[in-house]
Amino acid sequence: MKKFLLALVCIAFNLHLFGQFDFGRVKDVYNKTKKTLDDHDIDPFKGADEDHDATSYNYAIAFLDNAGLFEVKENFFKRQKLLLGVLDDGLSGNDVTNKTNQENANDLNEVGERMYAYRKYKLAEESFIGAKNLHENKQGPEYANTISNLGLLYHTTGRLSKAEKYTREAWELRKGMAKDLQAISMNNLSVILKDKGLYNEAEQLINEAIVYNKETIGDKTIQQAVALNNKAIILHNLGRYEDAEKAMKQCLAIAKEELKEKSANYVKLKINLALLYRDSKAYDKAEREYKEAIEIKERKMGKKHPDYAHLLKGLAALYMETGNYKEVEELLKEAETIYEKKFGEEHPSYASTINDLGSYYRVRKQYPKAQQHLQKAVDLRKKLLGTQHPDYIQSLEEQALLEWETGNINASQPRFAEVIATTMAYKDNYFASMSEAEKEKFWATLTPRLDKYYSFIADNHAQHPTLIKVLFELRMETKGLLLNNSNRIKNTILNSGDEALIAKYNQWIDKKEELARLYTYSKEELKEEEIDLGKLEEETNQLEKDLAKQSSLFSDGFLSDDDHGLETIKSALTAEEALLEIVTFRKFNSTFTDSITYAFIVQKPGKDPGLVLLEHGHKLNGSYFKYYRNTIIHHVEDKKSYDRFWSPVQPALTGVSTVYISLDGVYNQININTLKDAKGQYVLEKENLVFLTNARDLPVVKQRRASSAQSFKTHNKAHLYGFPTYGEGEIIPLPGTKAEVNAINTTLKKYGFNTSLFLASNATEENVKMQASNAGILHIATHGFFLSDVDYTGSSKVFGIETSKAKQNPLHRAGLLFAGASETMTGEETDHTDSNNGVLTAYEVMNLNLQNTDLLVMSACETGKGDVKAGEGVYGLQRAFQVAGVKSLVMSLWKVDDAATMLLMNTFYKYLMADSKKDLEIAFIKAQKALKVKYPDPFYWGAFVLIEN
Repeated sequence: MKKFLLALVCIAFNLHLFGQFDFGRVKDVYNKTKKTLDDHDIDPFKGADEDHDATSYNYAIAFLDNAGLFEVKENFFKRQKLLLGVLDDGLSGNDVTNKTNQENANDLNEVGERMYAYRKYKLAEESFIGAKNLHENKQGPEYANTISNLGLLYHTTGRLSKAEKYTREAWELRKGMAKDLQAISMNNLSVILKDKGLYNEAEQLINEAIVYNKETIGDKTIQQAVALNNKAIILHNLGRYEDAEKAMKQCLAIAKEELKEKSANYVKLKINLALLYRDSKAYDKAEREYKEAIEIKERKMGKKHPDYAHLLKGLAALYMETGNYKEVEELLKEAETIYEKKFGEEHPSYASTINDLGSYYRVRKQYPKAQQHLQKAVDLRKKLLGTQHPDYIQSLEEQALLEWETGNINASQPRFAEVIATTMAYKDNYFASMSEAEKEKFWATLTPRLDKYYSFIADNHAQHPTLIKVLFELRMETKGLLLNNSNRIKNTILNSGDEALIAKYNQWIDKKEELARLYTYSKEELKEEEIDLGKLEEETNQLEKDLAKQSSLFSDGFLSDDDHGLETIKSALTAEEALLEIVTFRKFNSTFTDSITYAFIVQKPGKDPGLVLLEHGHKLNGSYFKYYRNTIIHHVEDKKSYDRFWSPVQPALTGVSTVYISLDGVYNQININTLKDAKGQYVLEKENLVFLTNARDLPVVKQRRASSAQSFKTHNKAHLYGFPTYGEGEIIPLPGTKAEVNAINTTLKKYGFNTSLFLASNATEENVKMQASNAGILHIATHGFFLSDVDYTGSSKVFGIETSKAKQNPLHRAGLLFAGASETMTGEETDHTDSNNGVLTAYEVMNLNLQNTDLLVMSACETGKGDVKAGEGVYGLQRAFQVAGVKSLVMSLWKVDDAATMLLMNTFYKYLMADSKKDLEIAFIKAQKALKVKYPDPFYWGAFVLIEN
């Protein structure tokens, strides 16, 4: 132990005093300190092992609430004071240590572990890197442990790319070692994959780690408890709440015996269970766990400790969520008193509690108290954290809400504007480099903020019409944010074979991840860690410039600022045209309500945008949509849907013949053209509707329409897929699709297209993946599917996808069937992701490169279905093909009639090819009208829609 303590003294304070790693200097100070310790029999870390337990080292632990670390800080400062005295006494020695590099490496690794446990991450990183460089045996367990520790450190500090690299390296080194060592790497990698949103892979790994632990160190160890905790978090993210609860209870049963109440991490594990209960709406159980955790902390630390105060705040937050306001104020005031006595008022934890009290008073309509507390929180957080910190922005948002509720709109609007501007700046800086899981988390944070602001604008636009323009521009900036082409660009770069580009790109990702973490630090924390944020930002910006020079793909995909603003859009409209952006949001009134609003932003040339509101969005999404759907499916005349879905906006479109529409919410699931007014006239017959992914696409779409003939001339290849040989099973063959694609093939050849037919056994998923990128027209006639939900049934699969993965991501639940799909659907096919198994999922489609595809036609049932996310569109085949780069796509909203579909498609291509301008919208509308003559029922002619991307 003394060997470790000596190394800790000299290395930690050498780094602290001299600001860089100098191992010669470390040796010198080590020896001097050793002499002082030996002469005076001083042990500055006597009792230090009591500061930590086995959960503090080596094993990654997933905590849902990682705040409340004051006990750890106190322990560090307690040891630090003694160390400084020892160091002062030790500076007079003159001996030279004769340790080997390997011994010094082991000392450094141990120092790093202790610094990591104390949350001194910069010192820990320096120590681990020093150990890594000094290890003599690069294949041994000590080296593997250091590499593993580096992975753990980078994971804890949010640098997931580096974390995964080092953790996988450690795992490779340990594969020939004892199973309990392998289990450490499996556990740590599992938590990383969980944070990246790869829940299925994470679950498989953590299950293996649990088995390895059981076989080697047993079931009742703290390592096993940690693994069970991590498994619980993964299962919870998968929506398997009962299984998560079971694993978490097993974890706590072990931890209670191994850690007892002395461990701060045991309390955190209790809070994990409380938050799992809270997320699954088991509020009584969550309350019980919080109260037990509070009692434990009180017995250990007393009622005046800041970690006790943090637990009080957690219980208050639970009560706020459930509307049980009776005890909230008392809990928060007690926490406020603790923080004030411990730290004074100028501390982030005190400011946080003041903010929570202000929010409570706002919700309870005690406005004078709310104003007093929120202003104080804003002032404190501005001083302590800075104006870019998320906590400052959160306080500013609360203040904006308060001003809105008290009728002070002139004060509320600028605060909202600052909140949104800072949030968008964060999006611009970090979104492109985020993983899919991080983007989901960001969207989950952003959506409520947008909904509040949209509600504010809806309430106040009549008196402040300039707010409509603000709404419009914000909407264009954020719509379709979550699913974009950044992952495809990332994969292209990483698979480019350009090692220099790949290395620089990975370095950029690491810098971005580090910046995103540091962005949540207080000014004091940045100072303590000696972090120069400005310098790091400069380094990141230089990396971006270097990458942009090396890769036009990087520059175009991640750095492009070629935005189409409102003025550009207005100038693109002619006198007979209008643009309609539909926005749906939850209604906010002090708190979020069950009400949903649909806002129609109407833009005409040369005018300011107007706004039409439908306040009964919950009915549009529910009973009104069911009525519309039933009238279509059952061939019943629809006498109500026009008035419900379209009539309110109709007056704003007077004098307009063409309407460009960007859809949202339930409007993605209906075909507006099929709505019939009281005079018996369909929208199809009254207006020309052009559907867009985003209103900002309008200038590009109009330019493309004007040059579509040239584009089809340039990309004059067509790939036609039909009549796949599904194999033995329950999938019904589609012989009509063979006739359909043969007829289309004849039409396209007649007009000079270079066509490729993929029929029967050649209509494969592999051919789509390998060859579709070369086609200007891609026509797919087969079965489509979308599963609205999946029940978890153990290890079973659905359409070749693990049920747990399918349930988590709707892109795994939508797809197209190709040759050989029957074997996959019966469960005999085992390779179920990114494979050529006859099932092309939307997730796989998203990663295709279809930049040259002018037109994609999915001549299949329900290819337009998916999970509808407000502001994000339909998570299914539609969005996936758009992300892949398809410029225009035709899809279906309900199950289609084979004969009507074949006639529609053939007519569409004939009109398209015969038109010298090759205008897709005109050809498609003409084809629908022609089909309507033979099949008047909208079930037949209204199933398909054309969307411009």
